[in-house]
Amino acid sequence: MISYFSAGSGDRQRFTTAHELGHLVLHPARRNGLDAKRAEIEAHRFAGAFLLPRERAEEAFTGPLMLREFAALKKRWGVSIQALINRAYDLGHIDQPRRESLYKQLGARGWRTNEPVVVHAEQPTLMRAMLGRKYGEPPSLIQASEELGASPRANAVLGTRHCDRPGTP
Repeated sequence: MISYFSAGSGDRQRFTTAHELGHLVLHPARRNGLDAKRAEIEAHRFAGAFLLPRERAEEAFTGPLMLREFAALKKRWGVSIQALINRAYDLGHIDQPRRESLYKQLGARGWRTNEPVVVHAEQPTLMRAMLGRKYGEPPSLIQASEELGASPRANAVLGTRHCDRPGTP
């Protein structure tokens, strides 16, 4: 299970979750022997490909790729402008000097930490449904935590806003 607790933007939430999934998929048996920098690069590329698969990216990255086009793509795909720039670079739609230029433009506009286009954070629904089916409505998070080996806090954040069923220890 991947859990990411952030009050940040939805595009960052999506990328971070996909990045962590990349570590789980790509590096389960190589954690100790893999160069940390290389592992991060691989997880970043995995996240970009997961969130914007090659076929969709080829359709999206047409014409001149300026910040306004990346902002429109962010609105459509729910992926940060920075991640889109990196995906365009990884697929050969922009070269390194263009990538650097776009990053300088982001910095000059203050968009490295506060991009335009709001992408709202996603709320997990499948976990909530599974916990409700197994442990009742609202789910007994203490019982779920004991059986699943996850903290009650993690189950609460992932599954429901209720702390527990009234009267349950």
